[in-house]
Parts: sequence; C-alpha cells; structure tokens
Amino acid sequence: MKGDRFGPILALTVAIAAVAAALTACGGSTSAAATGLTHAQLLRQGDAICVKAGRRIAVGVAQEVKKSGGKGLDQAAQEKILATITGPGIERMAAELGDLRPPANEADAMSAVVIAFERAGRRLQEKPKEGTRKNLLAPPARKAEKFGFESCSQF
Repeated sequence: MKGDRFGPILALTVAIAAVAAALTACGGSTSAAATGLTHAQLLRQGDAICVKAGRRIAVGVAQEVKKSGGKGLDQAAQEKILATITGPGIERMAAELGDLRPPANEADAMSAVVIAFERAGRRLQEKPKEGTRKNLLAPPARKAEKFGFESCSQF
C-alpha cells in the first residue's frame, strides 16, 4: 500500500477507538458471572466487553505505532501487531463474551458469534499476513450485528 504509511492496522485501530469513545456513555456492566440475562442486558454487557477490548487493542497498537517514530509500519510490524495484539485481544474478548449467559432461546446464536470471534482471533495470530490483506474480523462482526450488537459489530 504505497502512500499509506500505516496500512490497515492503523485504520482498524482508529475505527475501534472511535467506536469505543462513542459507546463509552452507554454504560453497562461487564460482569462475566451474570446469569439469566435478557436480550437487552446481553447486548449492553456484550457491547461493553467489545468496547473494553477495542480500547485494549487500540492502546497496544498505538504503542507499536509510537515505536515506529511516525515512519509508518512495514509489513513485518503490521503482522506483529496482528499476531501479538489484535489476535489475542479478540480471543480474550470472545472468551469474555462466552462467559455471558444469554436467554436459552438465543444460546446457539450467541455461541455462533463467540466462535466466529475466537476463530478470527486465532487466525490473526496464526496467519497475520492474511490479516494485512483483508479484514478477518468482518465475518464475525456481521454475525454480531445480526444478533443485535452495536460495538461488537464494528470490528
């Protein structure tokens, strides 16, 4: 990507940070021990988990960008970020989402969202080069949107 100093990593980070900032006012508990959640409670808590994950990822990426001294991120640096920051952050987020207890009639759909994010997180760690060419988080984000999540659908 000539002319693009930081590539898709920076674009992803900016998007995550913007969503996190916009949704901060939404509030909501992220208690993983919650049981018997309504759909609305599940969405609120799940989105809060995604906002928190987005912030953690954005901080890690910002530190790596800072290390570059403003010179941009080469392919190797982008791959390192995906493998060591973004991928693990998405996997952690998926685990936290998986700790939530959806209504019984939504358990399968919620599980599909969690599994999709888990797989994307692992793929980013295992094949970061692929993540520099395409947004591996788009498919799980679409599942999250279909389920009703707002911030989880912004990855």
